[in-house]
Amino acid sequence: MRSIYSFYDSENGKIERLKDHVKLALDVFDENTKLMRLGQTVQKEFSTMLRLAIIFHDFGKVIFNQNYKGEGKMSFEGHETISAWLFYKAFSNYHWRKTVALSILLHHHPMNVLERGKRLYNSQMELNSESIQLFKNECGEFIDNELNIIWPENLLVKVQKISVEVHDKYGIRSELWKDVWMNATQQDRKVFLLLSQGLIAADYYSASFIRGKSHTQFENAIYEFIRQFGRLI
Repeated sequence: MRSIYSFYDSENGKIERLKDHVKLALDVFDENTKLMRLGQTVQKEFSTMLRLAIIFHDFGKVIFNQNYKGEGKMSFEGHETISAWLFYKAFSNYHWRKTVALSILLHHHPMNVLERGKRLYNSQMELNSESIQLFKNECGEFIDNELNIIWPENLLVKVQKISVEVHDKYGIRSELWKDVWMNATQQDRKVFLLLSQGLIAADYYSASFIRGKSHTQFENAIYEFIRQFGRLI
């Protein structure tokens, strides 16, 4: 069975399986942590939302794995655009899917998500049915079987088209921002902020185990947030 990597820099001996990255990130905020308890006071399905955000946030990296030529460090620039698009499509039966999709899209917001996404306009990569199966093989063990996920069938769509659908002036990104933030209630905004903080903290913390610590103020803030609201491992 083919392995999917969330980080791959063989020259420096830093290789991270996607399923290992996701598992460690999930462990940061279990049901007994302060963030989960707080989130559930404003949204009863917060636990499910955060778990799914963590599980799907790097889905887009599967396509980069499929197109890797075996030379140098694997690039994943713009993967969050693909991840958010897939979640938006696959969870259309859930009223909170836009909140989760936006948190996934913005989990690398300091890196300028719009510019990263637009660089995919010239991509020749494709999202296909194999991409879905590879993700299921890698991370399916974390997904609740009772969820009504509409996995796209006979899928074949260019990453270029996905990026345009998300980042076009009237695209998915604009829709998510309007519905989740601009036109949302104070409670809905609070859910989004808690969700985004949890995803970003869990993602960064998990990544630091293999990729190394940065020793920055941002990293210090992440660790302090987890000490207060999650669980250091």
